[in-house]
Amino acid sequence: MRTVLRKTTESPSARRSAGFTIIEVAIAMLVLAVGLLGVAGLQATGMQSTYQSHQRSVAMTQARDLADRMRANPTGMLIGEYLKSIPAAWPSPDCESTGSTCDAAQLAASDLYKWASMNGELLPSGQGSVTCNDLVPATAALLESGSDCMITVRWDGDKTGASGLGCSGSSSDLTCLQLRVIP
Repeated sequence: MRTVLRKTTESPSARRSAGFTIIEVAIAMLVLAVGLLGVAGLQATGMQSTYQSHQRSVAMTQARDLADRMRANPTGMLIGEYLKSIPAAWPSPDCESTGSTCDAAQLAASDLYKWASMNGELLPSGQGSVTCNDLVPATAALLESGSDCMITVRWDGDKTGASGLGCSGSSSDLTCLQLRVIP
C-alpha cells in the first residue's frame, strides 16, 4: 500500500485568516455608525442654517416693504405718522380699496397695520417698530432733511419663546434686523 502525501501550499496563518472575525465586523460597524452620525449632524446644521437664512430674507423683504411704503407717502413720513403706535385693527377707511381717498395719516396707519400683520404671518412671533432721529428735535412734528429712521423687524429665530426687544443677541431677545431709512 502506498501513501500519497499531498503537499499543501497554504501556510498555517493563511488558514486562520480565511474570514472576518466578529470583532473586525463590530469595529467596522462602529466606524460606519460614527461616520453616519456625523453626516446626520451636518445635515441638521445645514437645514437650521437654511431656515435662519430664509427668515432673515423674509425680514429684509418686510423692512424694505415698509421703507417703500414710507417713501410712497412722504408727507406721512415727514410729519411722523409712521412713528405712531401700530393700529390693533384694520383702520378705516380701507386705503387699499379702489376708489378710496385717504390722507397721509390714514395711509400711514393702513401701511403700519398691514406691515405688522404680515410680520406676524410670515415670521415666528414676528413684530416690528419704527424709530426716527430728528435732526432738529425742537421741530418734533416734522422730520427735516438729514433725519433718519430705523425700521426694526423682530422674530423668534430659534423658536425658543424669546420675547425680549433688546436686539442684543441674547437668547432671551428676539432676533432683529434693522434697516436705516433717510427721508
